[in-house]
Amino acid sequence: MTTAGRSAEPLADDFFRLCHDDRTGGLLLDDDAAYIGLASALLGELGWAGRITVERGLLMVLDGPVPGDALAHAVLDDIRGERELRDVRTWLTYLSMDGYDRVARRLVAGNHLLPHEGRRLLRRYTYYLPTDVNDHVWPRARLATGLGQRRPLDPRDVHLLGIADATGLLPQIADWGGRAALDYFTHLFQQAYPDVQVLIQETRAVIGNKVMGRR
Repeated sequence: MTTAGRSAEPLADDFFRLCHDDRTGGLLLDDDAAYIGLASALLGELGWAGRITVERGLLMVLDGPVPGDALAHAVLDDIRGERELRDVRTWLTYLSMDGYDRVARRLVAGNHLLPHEGRRLLRRYTYYLPTDVNDHVWPRARLATGLGQRRPLDPRDVHLLGIADATGLLPQIADWGGRAALDYFTHLFQQAYPDVQVLIQETRAVIGNKVMGRR
């Protein structure tokens, strides 16, 4: 899967925007789901760059140019640095440990987010607010309109919706479109690239395991 000739925001940046409130910077979904969703999006970026593929559940590196984006380059180096092939779930779990901070730093460096410090009980924490609200809400508006009006969607946006579905965020995006919008997503996702479908299936499985582990 590639997007040759297409200029777009990185997949993980768009998912970061989708899962944060533009007024408070708070997450709109479960923390673990957000972290794993961002990990999935980071792998997706390498997939769209033509640098990884999935075979029999294992993540494999393909030959190609070095990613121009520093974060994508770093994630690819992480994967190439392993002596043995690892499965997708292992990489989702690994990248979920610091993927949130890595994506946030990329957005701050690109002047899309500003970090702020808050306090919760006795603990300080960092949250992020957009420098441009219109820029922040654009992915949600684009996806919601596409689903609601059943427009043709770019394959990368179908992938983004797949991550939203796996993390439980899709109903919020498709809300005003109702059942027809959700059915349209199902139709689109059935036609998605096989690697995209596998990544989303594995993302859903890792999130499910996390939820079960907390019970």
